[in-house]
Amino acid sequence: MRIMSDEAGSRIEFELLRDGTVVRVIRVRSESVTLGRDMTNAVVLLDEDVSCNHAIVAIGSEGVRIRDLRSTNGTFVNGDRVANEAPLKHGDLLRLGESCVLRVRQVAPDTSGALALTDLTAGTIHRIDGPRCLIGSGTSCQVEIPGGPRFAASLEIGADEVWLDCEQENRAIAIGDTFEVAGHTFRLEAMERMNLRVTLTGGTVTASPTYALQVALDAPGGPVARLSDHRGLSHTVGAENRATLLYVLARRRKEDLDKGEPESVAGWIDDEDVLIGVWGRAALHQATSNWSVLLHRLRRELDEAGFDPSIIEKRRGAVRLRLRHIELNGSGAGPPGPPVPA
Repeated sequence: MRIMSDEAGSRIEFELLRDGTVVRVIRVRSESVTLGRDMTNAVVLLDEDVSCNHAIVAIGSEGVRIRDLRSTNGTFVNGDRVANEAPLKHGDLLRLGESCVLRVRQVAPDTSGALALTDLTAGTIHRIDGPRCLIGSGTSCQVEIPGGPRFAASLEIGADEVWLDCEQENRAIAIGDTFEVAGHTFRLEAMERMNLRVTLTGGTVTASPTYALQVALDAPGGPVARLSDHRGLSHTVGAENRATLLYVLARRRKEDLDKGEPESVAGWIDDEDVLIGVWGRAALHQATSNWSVLLHRLRRELDEAGFDPSIIEKRRGAVRLRLRHIELNGSGAGPPGPPVPA
């Protein structure tokens, strides 16, 4: 998406926040976008205090502006009610009604070039190739931490941001930022700014093991998921929320693959849709604080069972499952067929 705004070449997006956590990223794809509860809106927000046709965002030569469409509960920018229309800028908090909060982001085009990750603890530099960089002791990791968890963290490299995903935190990081993973301190670097007398390591991604997944919501004891691989390894996920999470992710992945979606987009699902799928809409606000805990506990369970937990990918406001052989509601269908690469 490339649109004109008050900064040439930049683009606008909204982050839907629940209890301060980004659960959905809404990318603006036209010069005007309607927001409301009605399904005809470009951006559908199902909060009860959002009007059917609540507001419209317009992008033009004067920048980005929002206009309230005579909503019942009002439109607010940084706490101030919008009487008719108001300008929007990067970082503004937009509230529709009492509880629907959107953060405005103005994203510049990618100008960073090649990236590298410096392990300040080990004194090594790792070139980042491709859209993902895994950190840990597993064979699929580009940045190795000997003796650490098989999967400790991942970096998702987008066109305009790098997203850190680990058990301790999930956030966007910028060039020069440092973070800690499994006792190691890392710093994100731009390669053209570095003194490259230090030998670069990494840069090769090892293919993930081949897995197959069966998930059933109608099993006699409740939701259950079974993961298996070509080595004969098998593991059953019986905890209800974890099995349900795998079902929600697997269903979206299977739907996208059946539609022929490219690998770059197949399976991605907004965090908010995952929360609704696991806990239900009524518990949406309370579920936000449990989401990160559930995700990391499931990854840890997979890791301890001998599976690569990085098959569950996380980025800002979205998550996906990287599998191709998926069987849903197949509790009595016997063993899955031959697994294919994740």
